[in-house]
Amino acid sequence: MLLVGGYAAGQEPTDFLELQGEKVPLAINSSRIGVLSREDATFEKVREFADGRGYKIADQLPGGLYILDIGRTHERAELVQVPRTLRREGGELIAQAGIVGTAPGIENPLIITDDLIVQFRPELSGERIRDLFAENSVSIVEASIYSANQFVLRVDETSKADALQISARFQSMNDLVEFAHPDFITVVEPRELLPNDPLFGHQWHLRNTAQGMGEEDADIDASLAWDMERGAAATTIAIIDFGFEITHPDLQPNVVSGWDFVQNDNDPSGPDIASGSRHGTAVAGVAAARGNNATGVAGSCPQCSLMLLRIGASSAASTVAAAIGYAESHGAAVISNSWSYPAAPALVNALNSAATSGRAGLGSVVLLAMRNSHVDDCSSSRLPSLDSVISVGRSTNRDLIDDLAPFGTCLDLLAPTAWLSTISSGRGTLWITSTDMLGTAGYNTNDILAPCPELVSPPANALDYTRCFIGTSSSTPLTAGVAGLVLTASPGLTRLEVQHLLQDTADKIEDSVGVYSPGNGRSAPSSGPPSHGWGRLNAFEAVRVAASAAQGGRAGVDLFLRDNRLDWGNTEQPSNTQFEAPRGTIGHWESMDIKVDAPPYQTAPTAATFENFPDETPSAVSGDVNRVYVRIRNRGPEEAATATVKLHWAQFGTALPPLPADFWTQFPADSTDTSQWHPLNCAGSSGTTCTVANLAYSGSSVAMTSGDAARIVQFDFPAPAVDPALSNHFCLLAMVDSPQDRISQASTASFFVDGITPNDNNVTHRNYVNLPMMRSFVERLLVRNPFDRPIRTELRVTAPADWEVSIDSFGVGKPFELKPLEQVPVSLTIGNAFGRGVVTLSQEELEGEKTTLIGGLSLRFRPE
Repeated sequence: MLLVGGYAAGQEPTDFLELQGEKVPLAINSSRIGVLSREDATFEKVREFADGRGYKIADQLPGGLYILDIGRTHERAELVQVPRTLRREGGELIAQAGIVGTAPGIENPLIITDDLIVQFRPELSGERIRDLFAENSVSIVEASIYSANQFVLRVDETSKADALQISARFQSMNDLVEFAHPDFITVVEPRELLPNDPLFGHQWHLRNTAQGMGEEDADIDASLAWDMERGAAATTIAIIDFGFEITHPDLQPNVVSGWDFVQNDNDPSGPDIASGSRHGTAVAGVAAARGNNATGVAGSCPQCSLMLLRIGASSAASTVAAAIGYAESHGAAVISNSWSYPAAPALVNALNSAATSGRAGLGSVVLLAMRNSHVDDCSSSRLPSLDSVISVGRSTNRDLIDDLAPFGTCLDLLAPTAWLSTISSGRGTLWITSTDMLGTAGYNTNDILAPCPELVSPPANALDYTRCFIGTSSSTPLTAGVAGLVLTASPGLTRLEVQHLLQDTADKIEDSVGVYSPGNGRSAPSSGPPSHGWGRLNAFEAVRVAASAAQGGRAGVDLFLRDNRLDWGNTEQPSNTQFEAPRGTIGHWESMDIKVDAPPYQTAPTAATFENFPDETPSAVSGDVNRVYVRIRNRGPEEAATATVKLHWAQFGTALPPLPADFWTQFPADSTDTSQWHPLNCAGSSGTTCTVANLAYSGSSVAMTSGDAARIVQFDFPAPAVDPALSNHFCLLAMVDSPQDRISQASTASFFVDGITPNDNNVTHRNYVNLPMMRSFVERLLVRNPFDRPIRTELRVTAPADWEVSIDSFGVGKPFELKPLEQVPVSLTIGNAFGRGVVTLSQEELEGEKTTLIGGLSLRFRPE
């Protein structure tokens, strides 16, 4: 049964919000209340207040908004009295309280207080308006000073009605009222911070909108990260380079200290026209040019401090080591090095010391640029080979590596930039925009004969900026700035924890070349050296894990279940996004974290053996009990004290059936409707939840190593009765929930499984089957409409070349219509199949020119 805003399909919902002329159904939670605390109220005070009344904090949202679990369910008239009592008794602690509603398409809960907004028609007299107030038991809270006849009203506490119901009354008075709705409270969701720096639109590496024919989102999602964190003066990024324009108006506000190790003074400028000075100026700008100051550009950490340390373009090892030691001893949180040098022992010692002893023993985050040539830069004689540093390569504005990119086993991360051949090779189309020497002394001479790569247009100070900075000299400080954001959000992280976080949250771009390992997510092609490290830097994902809940982050705990081999927990883009140019899709139904063991049983898997554990088709023999193992990971540096895991099965098909009407209101208990989604018992118990305690860090950086702390729980899956019209294949749906990392509000407001899974890393499903190789094969399965509305849809198939695949009833690539919640048995026939291969059947909804993936399944053929 499908829910619409919390109401069963076919049932007329009684509560609506009218938004832009659309009636949006609203589901009211009968056992929860929302409270908005006053600004000086602490979490401990709110918890004490709730505990004193037998309530528990179910969720904490930004801005002092709390969701309280009040225990048993309440009838509506009784429910509305609870927040009224809390307001009276809360005194100086509680600013507002109300009932809790969720609506489709609105991510966060809506707190419906006793206040409502009514806009009366302009011709209505004051006397008539006052009569309406009395008739509906409301009083004036505030009259708008901007809109005549608009009022914030409050429902009398003696009223059995609430603001939602009284709003509906006013809204029905079409001849008297223009609009009326509850003055609900919800989280204000800033999607991204777009700074007012005039050249920000050219900084595709921070925010790529496909400008200059690039690939949209081939960037680090900096503007999304800045919603949570923009850095702070207390976080210092040391730039070791060959000279700097320290009076540059986009650098000077962030410069706090520096030293010239050539001239041995505190002025790291260097000669005005030295090529090294323009290099260092551009490097510093990429990392920490002042942002949102209506000037030029923004760095990736726009409010971090800059420590500028000058070495010579030709320097002794002792000089370079001294600069590194200076950065360590003067409190640099991050040390960025956009240069290459042999691995002299003095430098190795200095780098290792900074990484282990910097920041009072937490370690400075040290970044080194890989070389700008197509060579393996990871021999022991090269500094990037050190375990104590983060080695940075490069990717383009099309999310590709260029044909001269460096490679090797020590390559940790890619970050957006370009190289001389990027444009001519077609692998990218733009270079990097950053700060430059003032006037014509830098890269930007505005020479019409040698534009760089193009003439710079206004603003008036355009000569102070360049649009042709390139190489790992740019990608390295870009990554350094993101490390600065992470450490500002969570200053107590160790150097290694920051490195893990940057690696674990990288986007897996260009898998067709990088070939990321299914076991740990690192580039591992079967032939040739690794070329992509852990993937392309993603500032938003890294900062979100580190940032506090008040900032909109995960507070160091991010549990995740993997939807496919490229998924390691990122949700800024759905998990079924394949980061190629152009973008593609990969099935979100191929979970890497659910495995089946049919009788006779194998030895139970551990974190170390799970990856290679045999994955079988569930037995359908009556009396058999299949074992299902679910692996849970935590890519945050903080331990999850407790987590709850649930597992359900449903019949194999394309789009999966909707969750039952009371699924989320009962969760983590079971729905009363188990006709399509069947809960499974945790092994060794009669309960349908498994509990995991103390889940430590277990991100991709440590996957399949001795440090992998992933946890595995076991469920019992008794052989289900087989429908003779269908094949003995099933979908398994897993969920993990923790007080420190809840299943998202967007998910719990939805019942569309194939929409939840790719967008919530707490949910995954396995909708595939492993089969022995055979020349011909017929699979019976269900094609579904998961919505309570008719849809126009079609099926698509991918299969090895020369395999013959057909589907009766609907065919392949042919549009057809399905009635609301309709499910139709079909036969998928495969012929001429030789060898190992995978057949994928996906279902898309067609709405005009728009196509939306709404489900899919995979058949994997392999030798027995």
